[in-house]
Amino acid sequence: MAALRVTHPEVDIEQEVSAYYIANEMANMAESLDKIIDAEDWLPIVEADDKTMVGWLLL
Repeated sequence: MAALRVTHPEVDIEQEVSAYYIANEMANMAESLDKIIDAEDWLPIVEADDKTMVGWLLL
């Protein structure tokens, strides 16, 4: 939710976006990714430091 607040400061994120549905979508996406991506493909993300991860997420 913090990323949405930063990216869309003009929107009241807590009023407009459901945390329940965001969490549900993330869980579904994680389950799908587990099925289609090999464990070693996650290494760049697992090993990324905070600065690298933030830069990647803001692309």
